[in-house]
Amino acid sequence: MEALCLLWQAGEGVPSWLDARRDKLIAWASTGNGECIYWWNARGQASADDWPVAVQSIDGDWEVFEMSSSDLLLAWVTGCLRTELLSADFAHFSHSFSHYDGRILE
Repeated sequence: MEALCLLWQAGEGVPSWLDARRDKLIAWASTGNGECIYWWNARGQASADDWPVAVQSIDGDWEVFEMSSSDLLLAWVTGCLRTELLSADFAHFSHSFSHYDGRILE
């Protein structure tokens, strides 16, 4: 959030949907194309389950998805996500899931 505030102070536009004084953007991913993916904690919502996902392109464009991060990732990897910013090429790679059982491998 501090990095975004510095950009906004330098003149980059704050998205119209964001209250920069009360909302928080928490970065949790970035792509090889330079997009940043955030949880949008609007006005201090307590439950992370209610946080939409916001994506910022390297050009400063934004998209907001009214879904959980896991729903966004599932839609993205299956090619079902309607987006102008995130590349659909990501869905063409093979994907796997490994359950973490809490054991530390040595």
